Parts: sequence; C-alpha cells; structure tokens
Amino acid sequence: MKKLLSAIAIAAALGCSCAAASPLVTADVPLDSSYYGYLDKLEGMGYIQDMPANTKPYSRLDMAKWVLQAEAIAQSKPLPPYLQNRLDAMREGLAEEIAYLQGAEKINNVKLRGASVDLSYLQQDSAAYKYNNAKAHWQLLNHNNNGYLYGDGFNAVGTLHISGSLSKDLAVGVTPRFSWDKDEHGDASLVEGYAKTHLGVWGITAGRQPMSWGVGRAGQLAFGSNATPQTAIKLNLLEPHTFDNGALKFLGKANVNVFASRLEGNRVASSGSALEKDHAALVGMRVDIMPTDAFTIGLERMSMLKKFNKHWLLGDNADDAEKDNWNDIAGLDFKYRFPGVQVYASLYGEDQAHAFPCENAYNVGMYFPQLVPDGSWDLRVEAAKTNDAWYGHWVLKNGWTYKDAILGAYKNGQYVTITSGNLQGYDLSYDTRSYSWYQLRVMDNHAGQRNTTSLAFVPIVYLDDYAEVFGNKKMSFTDQYLNYKETDGVNKTQTLSNFQEAALNDLIYILESTAYLPFTRTGTITINGDRRIKVGTFVYFEPTNEFFYVSSVVNNVSFLDGNLQRQNIIQVERGMYVPILSNSFSSVKDRQDNAGKESKDVKPDYFKLVDLTEMKNAVKVAQKDQIATLVSPKVDRDQFEYFLNRKMFS
Repeated sequence: MKKLLSAIAIAAALGCSCAAASPLVTADVPLDSSYYGYLDKLEGMGYIQDMPANTKPYSRLDMAKWVLQAEAIAQSKPLPPYLQNRLDAMREGLAEEIAYLQGAEKINNVKLRGASVDLSYLQQDSAAYKYNNAKAHWQLLNHNNNGYLYGDGFNAVGTLHISGSLSKDLAVGVTPRFSWDKDEHGDASLVEGYAKTHLGVWGITAGRQPMSWGVGRAGQLAFGSNATPQTAIKLNLLEPHTFDNGALKFLGKANVNVFASRLEGNRVASSGSALEKDHAALVGMRVDIMPTDAFTIGLERMSMLKKFNKHWLLGDNADDAEKDNWNDIAGLDFKYRFPGVQVYASLYGEDQAHAFPCENAYNVGMYFPQLVPDGSWDLRVEAAKTNDAWYGHWVLKNGWTYKDAILGAYKNGQYVTITSGNLQGYDLSYDTRSYSWYQLRVMDNHAGQRNTTSLAFVPIVYLDDYAEVFGNKKMSFTDQYLNYKETDGVNKTQTLSNFQEAALNDLIYILESTAYLPFTRTGTITINGDRRIKVGTFVYFEPTNEFFYVSSVVNNVSFLDGNLQRQNIIQVERGMYVPILSNSFSSVKDRQDNAGKESKDVKPDYFKLVDLTEMKNAVKVAQKDQIATLVSPKVDRDQFEYFLNRKMFS
C-alpha cells in the first residue's frame, strides 16, 4: 500500500508543472466552522456534484466553488428554505472569493471572521482520565477540541478567528484563544497561526493549524484534531490533478497532501524510557483519489520517526529495539454516494516487524441526509474498532500522542459503560481475598519425574503487615518449567538462570495482581440486557465511578405483557475507583492511621502498596546463591493505611 501511495503521489507531482498558471491562494476554513456541516448537507442532497475529498481543512476558495455549484444546481432544483438560508450564509462569508471567481482581479480581505465565547461548568471527579496503554488522557464529552481540557468548575473560553488573503499569492490565518478556570486561572494560547503561499500549483503552508485526515465525524483513526495542533510545514496541490490520459486515467482526479512536524520535547522524561526521543519527527502523506464525482478513495501513511533511513522508505520495521526508530500507521478509506445515502469506511494497520501490520483498526459509517422530504431531519451512524495496542509502541513508549492527547480518535472503547439509566440494581462489597504468604512450587519433568526442583529455587514471600490485619493466609501454586534436555550441554548454567528469572517474574506478577485485592470491590450488578458484556469484559460503572472486571454473566429473558425483556446479572470483581486508577486523585490530607496518629499526605495508588524492588533486583541476578529463602517486601504503610480505612469514597 505504501508503494502504491508513493507511486500515485509521484505521478501527480510529475503531472503538475510549477510553471502552470498560478492559482489564487486563500486561507483555510477552520475545522470548527459550521460551513462543514452545511457542505455535508448540500452535497448529500445533491446540490454539489463533485464529492469533496477527506483531507481537511478546505480552503476558502474551494468552499466558494461549491457555493457557486450549489447555486447553479438550485436553479432547476429549488432549495428548501432552511437550506437556502445556510447557502446564503456561506455566500456572504465567502463573498470576496466568489467575486474573484466571477472576474474580480484583486483580493485583499484579511479580517475578523468570527468570535465566540464558551461559558461552561464541569463537575466530575477528575479533570482528565488516563488512556489505556498510552501516555495520554481524555475528558468526558470533550473530543476533537484541539487538545483543550476544561477545568473543574466554571470555565470561560473566548476565541477570535482572523484570516484572509493579503494578496493573490499570500494568505494568513490566526486564531487566539483566551480561557479562565479555577485550576489554571487565566491562559492565552494560539490555536492556529499560519502563512500560506505557493510554488506554481503547489500550496505551501507553514505554522500551526488543526488538520483532520480521513473519513468519520466522531474522529480519525490516525490523525485528527483531538490533540493540540502542531507547528508544521505542509505541501499540497491547490487544485486536484486530473489524469486526462495514460495508464492512470482510470483514477480520475487526485490530490496530494504532505506535512512534517516535530513532537514535544519531554517525551523521554514522561515515558521513562531511554529509547524514547524528544522532538521526534511526525511525517504524514495522503493521496485522495476521485475516480468519479460520487466516489473518493484515500491512501494515507503517518510516521513517527527518530531518524530517517532506507528502511523507513521501504516500510520495514526492525526486530531490535535499538534499531526500531519509527512507528507507522497506514491504511485506506473510501466514501461512496448512493441516492439517498453515503457509505464510508476505513481500514488502517500499525506496522510491526516482518512488513505486515499486526494491529488493525477500522471505522464504518452511513449518512442519510434526507430522512424527510425537505431534508430537515438527517441521520448519521458510525462505529469504530481499535484495540489496546493501537496507539502504543514498544520503543516510542509515549505512543501516538502529542502533549498528552491522542493524535487520532480520542478514546479507545475497550470497556462498556453502565449508566444509571440502564441499571436495575447492584450489591457491592470489599473483596475478602487477602494473602500474607506466597509460595511458588517450581516443578520439572527431569528424567520423566515430577519433583520439586532445586535447580530453579524461588523464595517464599511474607507480608507481615497483611498478616497482622488479615491473618496468615497462604497462596501456593505450582508451575512446570524444566525439561531434562535443558540441563545438558555447554549452556546448562545460563539455561537454568533463565528459568530462575522466569519463575521470579511469575511470582512478582502474582504479587502485583493480588496485593490490592482486599482494597477492591466485588459483587453483582443487574442491568437491562446488553449483549456486549461477556466474561472478561471490563465495565465502567458510572454510579460509583469504578472499573470492574466481569467474571460471570447470567442472561435472563422473559415475556411480559407481550413485550420481550432481557436482563443481565453480572458478577464483577477487582473494582477500582477511577480517580485513583487514573492517577488523578489528589493527595489526601489530615488522615489518621488505625492508632489515631496523624500520618503524612499520600497520593493513593493501588499498585504501590508493596515495594517489589528487592525481588526485581533478584530477577536481574537470577543466581540461586544470591536469593534469600524468605523475602519480606516492604509494605508502604501510608498507602496501606489509606486503603485500609476505606477513604477513597469519602
């Protein structure tokens, strides 16, 4: 796919001469403009003949051309009054560009295009929630907002949009934003600020500008406006290239967009990985193909790079972390206009080793622009699927993010939300499972015998603080590691050390996944029938702001008064309070331990109850004579007392 994308881009570039007549350079219409919604409606109802490509923003000149096209079609197909009002608003706002298309020789129209004030109030336990497996956050009911997060309580946000053409060859756009909330107090930022010129038919844009590549209204799989706009340089054809003849004539028209930017400079510190890179490059290339007026195809490649080399050009990935210097997302999308409905979809892959993507994502959608005769009601249906690893990377640990926001679709729906409206009842209590002793009995099949081996010795772990409170409860489990063949040969010592390391890591995993159990909640939740919830699903329980793991589901179906009713009784466990789980919970002040003595402030964390540093150091050594027979990891008493006193819900 990458080679095809490059070939089409090169063909379009070669087909466009820099000596061609210079087109008009105009500013772009901001992504939050109502014009995009108007355009969807006009195009969906047949008033715009050629379907717009899926690379936004569109220029003011492009919008002006579509206005004239809609007015021409409206001569024989009158617009409904509400839609006529929208078209009139676009004509008024794009008057200078329309005049130029109708013969005006000069244009100079930099002015204030719009101003807005957003007054809002946010009431939630956390200003932002952490995203799965990526160094990023998200905020409820707030996405594709150029990285802006509302503060807790009252918010006031004002924006100004200034744009226009300084001459036929130069355009500018500036959008400052002023905000106030009790968390950040006053703040001023630049949402966009760019200058745009051209070299022949190629537009050149430098500066900061929100962009959105791909199909879908809710969000784009690879690159959208969810994160803060980056300062970049962009190259694109001001007019689509038409393949009039030759082998590529079947493609119809094509447009090419390329940009390059740099990511933020604190990625190494925030990721904790030396293999991360500050100011990594972000490069995007997209080709939009329009074989007919009713059909568009997009081919896209986005790359996060530590450095350029021939392997990146070929689309290869390295198996060695030291040599894997890029993270790719590439794919294709399409949109087709049938009478009365638009259908669109995307299929993208994240490149891994061996050339083939191992992580895929897709979105599909349908748009019905005219549910009633005049089109005053319409309907859009969308669905998307990613996975936990979609925006992550094994080397670039911060993943597909910029300034702690996802670059693509804003949220990975790897859980099901249970709201109060869908709830019938619940019964939750704290988990009674607790362990103070841990023993891993390592078994082998040396010479065909299942005996406890001394070759992979693993210590017994004792937590005295847990024993004091919960009693001497023991968790003992066995596992098989060795084969008799592994104890022979020149690598015998190293082989046994590897098995020792594996066994220690398993014991650490058991500790990490059970130490928090007595401080989590379990029980049942009864809801209206929901087929999405299965064993192994994670659910977000909105009434108590907790995440749960589903261990069992009972489905009940009944007929009552001729109606079918479905009910789910869900057994859940490992319930954790979301503000603590997302690491956004403030430090707790004025706490008292069980003895009534004041203790220091603590920021609660389910995963910092037990310090496993000693055992993790033992993994690195992995030598029998350097590992104690009994290990007593340190329990963080402040964390332990906090959770023991059940303070999280108060």
